[in-house]
Amino acid sequence: MMKLVPLTLILLLITSCHKKSDTDLVEHRKMGEGRVDVHVPTSVWRAIEKDYNGFNAGKKAEGGEGAEGEKKEEGEKKSSGASAEPHKMTVDPEYLKELTKKQPPSETFPFVVDLVEKTEGVLGKKNYELQYPSGGGLLDLASFISERPLGSFYFKLKWDEKEWPLKTFKVYFVSRSKVRVLDGKTFGSGCDHFYDLTDYWRSSMKGPGLFLNTNNFRHISLMAGIYYFNVFKEGKIYWASLEILDSRHRDLLCVPE
Repeated sequence: MMKLVPLTLILLLITSCHKKSDTDLVEHRKMGEGRVDVHVPTSVWRAIEKDYNGFNAGKKAEGGEGAEGEKKEEGEKKSSGASAEPHKMTVDPEYLKELTKKQPPSETFPFVVDLVEKTEGVLGKKNYELQYPSGGGLLDLASFISERPLGSFYFKLKWDEKEWPLKTFKVYFVSRSKVRVLDGKTFGSGCDHFYDLTDYWRSSMKGPGLFLNTNNFRHISLMAGIYYFNVFKEGKIYWASLEILDSRHRDLLCVPE
């Protein structure tokens, strides 16, 4: 004898067949192949070296250039409730010559960047998983962020934390965004400065990641620059870098027009 199936159940089954799963909304891309050449400014490398020596001695480097605890928030940098002064970039050719002779052993590692829509349409009604090769590469937001509609999205960078643990991790950020004022608030980190973002990065990458908004291109002022990721493990520096820009809005960036 045939049994009657409730109408609500039939409608539910039909709907579930046509509903897209989360994986259907994700576009996977490989971001570059082969060797990645990265030029680390001398002032940033000094901070990395100091951290490397500190971790090698069984403790984190404290104080001085590249002191841990400085955080970057939307439009400003903070540490322990007080405004943190940015570190000035320097170029020292003689130091670079010495560096090539005594540079600690190092290897690169790969990572993945997730871009996830909060406002429908901000990423073209899809999400992205961007797979970067060992050493990292470039993220041009022009390839992923729509000009309309305005709205919000999440940015998350991740790697194999069992292989490259966060407990011995440091990240330095070289700003490439011009300072500007919007509604009485300052946005952008300025040109030729670098910051230690370790604590801020750890907290921002939890959960869905860094929350960003495209209104008045605030996301560009917050993100634009070069990030140097370093994991100190077994006497080596494992590193990668990510440069973020938006080629449509070079007027907001510290780069040639």
